[in-house]
Amino acid sequence: MPSTQESKPAGEILPGVLYHYPEACRRLRWSATAARSARRKGLSVRYVANRAYVSGDELIRFILETGKEAK
Repeated sequence: MPSTQESKPAGEILPGVLYHYPEACRRLRWSATAARSARRKGLSVRYVANRAYVSGDELIRFILETGKEAK
């Protein structure tokens, strides 16, 4: 039986939208390890009042620049 996370489709990431970082990770179905790796590879995250935020534009840029193309 598939887990709940696998059965739900990944959420949309839209340009011009600001996401609470945990919400963005949930939408992308990133594990904590994947999220840490993305930050180490240059994903820009901003903090306000000890809460992390990331823009949809930044997520899209990061994925397009660091992701591999399918063959």
